[in-house]
Amino acid sequence: MSNTQIGLLMLFGISAFGCITLYIDFLHERRGGKQSPTDAAPQDQSPTRR
Repeated sequence: MSNTQIGLLMLFGISAFGCITLYIDFLHERRGGKQSPTDAAPQDQSPTRR
């Protein structure tokens, strides 16, 4: 295998891993991303305080 083929194979592996990770994240967001009840409650803060 030449250096070019090895480089392209590594590039393909990295991009495939990234695509799979993004797809899993997309599925997680699509399901609603289960939040705990404390996170779902609106925060009681003044508008000037962030």
